[in-house]
Amino acid sequence: MMEIREINRTGAVLVLEIDGKIRDFFVLKEEKEFCTYSSSLVKGGECISHFLILSEIKDRTYDSYGMHYVTSFEKFEYFRGWFGLEYKFGFNELEEVKNKRSK
Repeated sequence: MMEIREINRTGAVLVLEIDGKIRDFFVLKEEKEFCTYSSSLVKGGECISHFLILSEIKDRTYDSYGMHYVTSFEKFEYFRGWFGLEYKFGFNELEEVKNKRSK
């Protein structure tokens, strides 16, 4: 089983520790779902589902305009939240990108 730990989130940059290795990702897309009711597990208004599409940051460049991120072509999904009565999280490479590369 993959061990995932969220270390830091600054703007569009997310830092994850995945199986003991620290990796930086640029957030391409983010979706959040909030609870509309209260229960013994969650409170009303609490984020119950968080889904991100990420691209790994390979390098950072600087010029007179500021910092630029050089990202990989691979795209990943990272999610965490309540799915039924279980709190789950995961990290996967998106299949559609793998298929395009292999053609």
